[in-house]
Amino acid sequence: MSAKPITFVDALRVARQLEPTFNKVNLHLALTGSVLTKSISTKDIDFIVYRHDKTEMSEESMLAALEQVLIETKCVINNASTDCVKRNRKVFVTQLGNLRIDFLIP
Repeated sequence: MSAKPITFVDALRVARQLEPTFNKVNLHLALTGSVLTKSISTKDIDFIVYRHDKTEMSEESMLAALEQVLIETKCVINNASTDCVKRNRKVFVTQLGNLRIDFLIP
């Protein structure tokens, strides 16, 4: 949990910081979760990670690229799991400074 509430402006700053590195490997970010719907979160920032163009990229390649980007951007991976029961997606729970950031792979 973040020490102070995370605002939409905080999430936008993080997205703008991370997007260029994600873009290098044909991945992009889309904001989701309570920061998007309520403009504030006391827990984390949620991003959906997606491929932008029509090039084929296997899920394995996409996950490998995501892991490389997280290392390069100094996001510490706390947990990588698959939540098959609720949403059938992979979630990378990371820490960037004092912010928890969850990257969801739909």
